[in-house]
Amino acid sequence: MKHNFLAIMKISFALVLILSVSVLATYQVPVEKITVWGGGTSWHFNGYCEFEVTQSHGEDTITVDMVLDQSTSNLLIWKLTVGNIINNGQQYELFNEDDWHAGTQKVDFILQYSGTQESFPTGTCTSNLPSPSNQGTSTTTTTTTTPVTTTTTQPTTTTTQPTTTTTQPTTTTTQPTTTTTQPTTTTTQPKPTTTTTQPTTTTQLTTTTSQQSSTYYTVPVENDNTWGSGTTLYMQGSCTFDIQSQYGIGDIQIDMFLDQTVYVIQIWNAVNLGHSNDYDVYYLHNAHPISNQQLEIGFILRYEGSAASYPTGTCVSDLASSQDTTATTTPTTTTTTTTTATSTTTTPTPSATTTSPTTTPSSSQNVSTAHDYGRLIEYSILFYEAQQSGYLTFNRIDWRGDSATNDVGINGEDLTGGWYDAGDGVKFNLPMSASVTNLAMGLLHWKDAYEDSAQLQHMYNSIKWPLDYLLKCWRPSDRIYYAQVGDGDLDHAYWGRPEDMTMNRPAYYLDDTMSGADVTGGTASALAVGALVFSESDSQYAATLLSSAESLYSFAKDIPGLYNNDIHDITQFYESHEYKDEMCLSAVLLYMATNNPQYLTEAQAFYNDYNHDSVPWAFEWDDKTVLCEVLLYDITGDNIYKTRVENFVTAWMPSGSLPYTTCGLAWRLEWASLRYSANAAFIALLAADVGIGDATAYKTWAMSQIHYMVGDNGEDFSFLIGYGTDFPKRPHHRGSTCDYSPATCDWGTYSSSGPNAHTLYGALVGGPQDLDDTYSDDRNNHKTNEVACDYNAGFQSAVAGLLHFAVNGNLPASPTPSC
Repeated sequence: MKHNFLAIMKISFALVLILSVSVLATYQVPVEKITVWGGGTSWHFNGYCEFEVTQSHGEDTITVDMVLDQSTSNLLIWKLTVGNIINNGQQYELFNEDDWHAGTQKVDFILQYSGTQESFPTGTCTSNLPSPSNQGTSTTTTTTTTPVTTTTTQPTTTTTQPTTTTTQPTTTTTQPTTTTTQPTTTTTQPKPTTTTTQPTTTTQLTTTTSQQSSTYYTVPVENDNTWGSGTTLYMQGSCTFDIQSQYGIGDIQIDMFLDQTVYVIQIWNAVNLGHSNDYDVYYLHNAHPISNQQLEIGFILRYEGSAASYPTGTCVSDLASSQDTTATTTPTTTTTTTTTATSTTTTPTPSATTTSPTTTPSSSQNVSTAHDYGRLIEYSILFYEAQQSGYLTFNRIDWRGDSATNDVGINGEDLTGGWYDAGDGVKFNLPMSASVTNLAMGLLHWKDAYEDSAQLQHMYNSIKWPLDYLLKCWRPSDRIYYAQVGDGDLDHAYWGRPEDMTMNRPAYYLDDTMSGADVTGGTASALAVGALVFSESDSQYAATLLSSAESLYSFAKDIPGLYNNDIHDITQFYESHEYKDEMCLSAVLLYMATNNPQYLTEAQAFYNDYNHDSVPWAFEWDDKTVLCEVLLYDITGDNIYKTRVENFVTAWMPSGSLPYTTCGLAWRLEWASLRYSANAAFIALLAADVGIGDATAYKTWAMSQIHYMVGDNGEDFSFLIGYGTDFPKRPHHRGSTCDYSPATCDWGTYSSSGPNAHTLYGALVGGPQDLDDTYSDDRNNHKTNEVACDYNAGFQSAVAGLLHFAVNGNLPASPTPSC
């Protein structure tokens, strides 16, 4: 069950629960070490606390107080959610957002500390669970909850060898939940404050035939292959469901019942949430969004016996057995029942969710809109996870793994992390920093959209990834800034997985002898707005970002000019034409973060120092002028900025100077036509939000552009991959083209006519190639079918703006499509 408790973060954390158990006692376990890594005085500690649980517990009924012997920060945790951080990270109040099954519950976490490799944190985890000797077989639970929720998903480890890997559990849901949704949106009734326990139906599993109720969609476990020697054998198997609706990550719950003890070595397309005490029942959910296609869950199991005695069983989903796609129009009603008895011969009923054929997002958008803005945000965040470079400490994309782990600077500095730019493997900081700035501005202005769609913590995780990398790129003690990692020509000569890259990846830098206020100023902007975004949720990290932003801004002032004057290889990819727009933006954001009037004075000076006789050609990675104008007007109220923003937005509207495609897209350029109109829509919504122009007209126009991109274009075709029923299948994107290793992936794969091996959920492709709305789903066409970080940034923030206005009841009616 998804929750929308994040809005309470500004108030307090409260968790009140009453547990009636046979014997009440606290259960305390030590914090155990897995590994430590880092350098200097900054270290990461990967540890865990492990509880033995003999019965199921409902959501929000378990509290864990983790107490450590020193200050820590940046906690990343699985299976529990952070409710409160006390005493600079020496204490964490945690709770379970999802159900816990009986069995071993290992709560893994990663956190940062200062010191040495040997001085890692120690401590205890104290829960309200009874100790193992006192845990009974039934529990009556009454809960009243107002917790803060932060959601983090453990990355899936992928390997093709039948050797043991560990899949960290994420969240577990076993409460049968029946949900009926409206055709276009989901309205959720308030969560019941009491949960009445009912006994689980017990069924002995002895054969491969379905023994579960016909209410649920059940399929057999198929044996695809077996191998091994002696009594230790392996089986590669699968369970396949025909999915006839659209579901987000984790929307489909699956229980896999087997006739013997097995150990899951590897799993595809599902997340392993946990298992029974006897390892003969595994609790899963879908690892990826899915819509109207087969969900094939593949796995490798280790078992004892002979080749002929391989495991058999069934996979039981919470989908209706009929897969009825008839839509209903009744509001959502949620009924929760908690199972209270678990044994090795018990077949628990999985969570049941009955949905209409329209979207039922895991994002749980709470307002009715013409398109599912919550799902669009969710998918866009997933795209940025597919773009991650470096060591993937969190990632929900199972076909991605660690890559470019040897990225270093000229003095051996660690330059791992960040986002790959587009369909390639280069890290270009000018567009990357622009993307971060646009995304963070959307979060700063419209945080309630991320709260409403239950994506706030995912969004924090998403933008922190490139911010961490940009922090590495600026070396204030050496006065060196790294602007790019990877040679564009070498990189583009390669077609394959980022995990398999072996080409030279040089680091391109700027120092005091060079020019480059554009890329350094742009990065200072990203760091400054990042500090604003994290000021409430992580003040220590925000302070780090702000300090780096200020010193980098100072450095940028010392090296005026364009970075392509000194980094010549950038010219064919991201050539810059002005730097004062970046300096204006970084200065105004630093003013917002510090209230230092000197920054505002300098922002206005930079703005006045370059030409504004004409309306900017676009708002994009190379020209941030109009965003600086919006912010300067919001701060000063000076009508000169207001007028210029109005002129920009008007130029993009139907009465303006831009041509329109037949079906209603404002058209700027063949190469990534959607990027420009999405960015303009973002600016229009920001302008409306700060009192510039006709708010209703601006919102309606922005809606028309975003809706065109996701289906209102005469073809019901979504240019956002994965959304709707018809979307691009062959984006120009290396990683998603390649099947799982060790399958061959090269230029032959690129030239194939089939769809990409993986659906690149949430990626916005370039778009139509002409004013007739012509589009060809052709991998070879990088102008219309490539994807890029900056394509999605303005789009995602525009969607967040639309959802914000919808949540607050001032979004106009959806415009009628032109076609």
